[in-house]
Amino acid sequence: MTNLIKQAEENLVNICKVFDDLQEILKAISSVGNKYCHEYVAKNDFLEGLQMMTRAIDKEHANAVRNCFMFAGVGGEKAKQYSLKMFREIFNEKERFAIMHFLDKYGQIPSSYKSTEEEEFRRQAKLVKK
Repeated sequence: MTNLIKQAEENLVNICKVFDDLQEILKAISSVGNKYCHEYVAKNDFLEGLQMMTRAIDKEHANAVRNCFMFAGVGGEKAKQYSLKMFREIFNEKERFAIMHFLDKYGQIPSSYKSTEEEEFRRQAKLVKK
């Protein structure tokens, strides 16, 4: 008999990955639009359409991640691996994504913080993401 829980988890992880790929494709298309589209021809239209697509993909991605999250909570290995991959990407020292909002009670980016606190946060993240 097929394990339906594992099948659902795998489907959700794959959907998340598709939206990850789409986000990267849209970033590349944006770069092309910024380089090759002319302001006086259609650059604004091009980028406006791209923003609409980006918002739609982001919403769908958030929904897929939300659905995938519940499978990580019941021991789903693929969902856990995907979750860890996302954690590693956010705390990647090379990319330098903003992380300090995670320490705010309301999830807001603080107006100021000590760089040593961010460094310590990244150091601790590096220890757990191995």
